[in-house]
Amino acid sequence: EAMSAFFITQLGQQRILLPGAEDFCRRVSQKMPIYLITNGISAVQRSRFTDCPLTPYITGLVISEEIGHSKPHPAMIHKAMADAAVTDPRKAVVFGDSITADIAAANNAGVDSILYTNGAPAPEAEPVPAEADPQPVVAQAAAQPAPAKNGNFDDLLSSIEKELGDWKNSNT
Repeated sequence: EAMSAFFITQLGQQRILLPGAEDFCRRVSQKMPIYLITNGISAVQRSRFTDCPLTPYITGLVISEEIGHSKPHPAMIHKAMADAAVTDPRKAVVFGDSITADIAAANNAGVDSILYTNGAPAPEAEPVPAEADPQPVVAQAAAQPAPAKNGNFDDLLSSIEKELGDWKNSNT
């Protein structure tokens, strides 16, 4: 048990911030709330965001262990939408790096999605769970990482803006 507790504590201290992520979150948070939806152990995930540079921009954190369901189940997305007082799935977008977890969860919740590829080509079509809509909205980041400070996050912000427009003015 002591070894397990030590491992969870150490894992909770791990933070790998991608270049441009902080600016991306700052810019998105000026337009709409950001809810982080993550599979994982609550103690690890909450610890990771205690002193994280992204924390000021995150409105809420939805963790699978606390909800009782993991992605691709839609419950975590439904919880984030409820917390944000969003009832129209067209007013939400899931940004994720996994087709089988994030994009499938968005499909299962009836929410548009954006696949983050970190500059790599989008993977060929992967199987999507049967209950999911087979046509996810996927905006691929630039095929090669941009040398600019924000990398591919500018492309992703443009995709989010295109999908949702001005969330603050239209979410009533």
